Order: sequence, then structure tokens, then C-alpha cells
Amino acid sequence: IGLHVLGFHKIQGINLNAEWRALYPGAEWLETFNVVEHDVEKDPLPFADASYDAVLFTEVLEHIAVRNPVWVAGEMCRVLRPGGRVIFSTPNVCNISNMYALMMGKNIFWDPGVFYGSLDRHNREYTISEVTACFTSAGFSQEYLWAINDHSNWRGGGNEFAYEYTARYGDDHVLTRNTTLGIYKK
Repeated sequence: IGLHVLGFHKIQGINLNAEWRALYPGAEWLETFNVVEHDVEKDPLPFADASYDAVLFTEVLEHIAVRNPVWVAGEMCRVLRPGGRVIFSTPNVCNISNMYALMMGKNIFWDPGVFYGSLDRHNREYTISEVTACFTSAGFSQEYLWAINDHSNWRGGGNEFAYEYTARYGDDHVLTRNTTLGIYKK
């Protein structure tokens, strides 16, 4: 909705499958954002080469499980016009909450039950350098790369420690940030 409010009126939405349609507040949203169902891991994006100015790819990379994520990023590069940008976010696996949880013998992910039959599970999370390698291998150049704290990404038994640590020492180091964000340019 933010893109629409900012004046972007030609928006193409993609959902993995029709089950995600139930999450929209109403049918008008599906029409406004021209939502289609498409599995980005199974087939090339159903759009012409160089047909978009930007791709918003947030909290998806960690769910890629079937194809090499470089192939998926390459598809985004293919559909972008020269100078087009991919704007992304993904959890930073290398954060203080995860490190603390591992030192305490806890898993950094959720209850094991979420991994069986769930579409909401993370297949793999990435370090910041791995994210850069993925996008640059797909033909992008890094324009901006930074990290933030998204409270939904503190988990795995280390969230209380992360809050205490950042309150006491600050969060100005990449290890104290749990979400990687960036913009890569074609």
C-alpha cells in the first residue's frame, strides 16, 4: 500500500498461491495491485524482459528452497529495465540474538513443528556478505546495504539477551542488527 500512496499506480503483485489472497483486506486490493499467483522458484517470472523499474523483494529470500537464489535474483534482473532496482530485506542470520541462542544450546529457528507442511518457514537465512554475493552474482551492483532491528526477527531464545545488550551498549554494529536491507541496481 505504501507504494500506491507514494504515487506508484502501476504495481504488479505476486503471491505464491491463491491461499495468500485471504490475507488481503478486500478484493479491491487484489485489483489495485494486480495480484497474480506464481511460484518464483519453479518458473521464470511471467513478465517481459526490461519491463519494470523496481522490484520489491522483502522477506522472501529466506524462503527460497527449490532453486538457487541466484537464479531467482537473475529473474528479477531480467525483468528490470537498465538502471532498475531491487529493494529487499531478509533476516540477518549473523546477529547477536542467534549467536546467544546457539551458545545456550538453543535452535535459532522456531518450534520444529512449523517446518513440516508450513509455507511460512525459513529454508535458509543469510549473512550480509552472502546476500551481496547472491545479488552481484545475478548481475546487480550494490547501491545501498544496511541493517535494522525488526522485532519479529529477534527469536530463538536470544531475544531477551538482544534487547538487554542493545539497551546497554547500543545497536551500531551489524551483529546487533537482525534484518538486512538493501538496494541493488541493474
